Amino acid sequence: MYSFIPTIDKALIKEVLTSANNIPFAFSDEIDIASFDVNLRDDITIIKVAKDSELFGLLFIIKINDSVADLHLAFLPGAYGKTRKICSEFIEYIWKNTHYSDLTCCCLPENRLAGSLIESVGFIKIGVEDRAWLKDGIWHNFNLYHLHNNTIESQV
Repeated sequence: MYSFIPTIDKALIKEVLTSANNIPFAFSDEIDIASFDVNLRDDITIIKVAKDSELFGLLFIIKINDSVADLHLAFLPGAYGKTRKICSEFIEYIWKNTHYSDLTCCCLPENRLAGSLIESVGFIKIGVEDRAWLKDGIWHNFNLYHLHNNTIESQV
């Protein structure tokens, strides 16, 4: 079992987001990485994922409304080969510890590994957002995904 611990540690958050494997996915052309500063917001819960004191990354729960949250993932290299299990346990954590009934997330279509991971834990592709992200001078689309908490209905 992995540990999911809320964090507001700005230094840790910056370290994970600016690690070499996250820069291509965490920063659009509009963000200067050298001067990047972490701004904590009330609508974002940042969760540190660890096991036996080894940090595997950060998981972001972004409130859309009272029942829907958007997920973003920032893994460190030590998480490779473990991400499906981490994501499955994280979704269970969200269902048990929050009031959200629906989750959304997105990824670049060319990031097939992320798309495969998202689908492997139950998300369903629901569409494409055109020109969603400017990276390397090119506008990229996002694949959009959705997951509903079916356990709510089974508890009624």
